Amino acid sequence: MDIASELLRDSRIMRVNIISTVMSGTGFAVVAHYVVFLTTDLGITPQTAGLCLGIMHIGGLFGRPTWGRISDTVFRGDRMRALIAVGMLMGVIYVAIGLVIHSPSMSTMILYGISLLLGLSVLSWFSMAYVAAGEMAGGERAGISTGLILLVTRLGMLLGPLLFGMLADYTGDYRASWLVFGAMVISITAFFQVWGARHTAPH
Repeated sequence: MDIASELLRDSRIMRVNIISTVMSGTGFAVVAHYVVFLTTDLGITPQTAGLCLGIMHIGGLFGRPTWGRISDTVFRGDRMRALIAVGMLMGVIYVAIGLVIHSPSMSTMILYGISLLLGLSVLSWFSMAYVAAGEMAGGERAGISTGLILLVTRLGMLLGPLLFGMLADYTGDYRASWLVFGAMVISITAFFQVWGARHTAPH
């Protein structure tokens, strides 16, 4: 119990948990609603929509080791900065879909490219977050820290698809869902980027 309370007071671990909750909620919402969005809003065939979903998962397959490598090299092991980078990419893609790509005349090849980018971001960050939680906790706290992040990501997975679908039902299409979720991810990641920079800057 003391270890759990220590984790809840650890600002670094709580940052990872908060970002992971938002990213898992928004990401799982996209996976859950993607085929419906493609077939209803863009009017493409179920077969093409299924192929887009498959391409997204292929992107996730290659994205996980790629982001792990980027985290180790470009960010020099700073998992938090790597998570923020993935989150910003996710948010920009969501907003782009809501503002630009939301068109019935969209090229199929462009949709394939967007599906790949979604996979490289939406489905590629989980392992990095779990590693970050364990590394930050260290030693005897690693197990509880990993369990905590698993709990909050599952919470996001539960709420995200529900809210994404409710917005679509309320507005009549998925445009608002993409825009709101994109703004949410960008806002949270930008906030913690600024927060982290202020707390790590020399005084």
